[in-house]
Amino acid sequence: MGDNITVAQSAFLQGTAPDAVILTVSPEDDISYIFRTINHIEAYVNTKVVAVVIFPLKRKLLAGGMLGYENIAGTEEMKDKINKIKEIFCGFVVENNNVSNELCEILIEYLAQENV
Repeated sequence: MGDNITVAQSAFLQGTAPDAVILTVSPEDDISYIFRTINHIEAYVNTKVVAVVIFPLKRKLLAGGMLGYENIAGTEEMKDKINKIKEIFCGFVVENNNVSNELCEILIEYLAQENV
């Protein structure tokens, strides 16, 4: 969970100059960090974040100090995170569960409007 966008990430955006972005976030990412990331991406390369997809695995400390992951898909915690993101982002927000067809449709629709 970083608080800053790295030089490598910014260079990647500049090098690819995407027409649209699907941002994948962790359930552990702070809402203000997600908001700043969306604003940075859209301003830095003059693009549009058309969707935010939340990865369903959350880091969890296991016995013996080992790091593991907990699947929070469909839980109240995940629903709360989705709702908080929807408060700051007026676009498609969803869990990372079989959404590839929906994301393709969103991209096609956005890119078709862009060329009109």
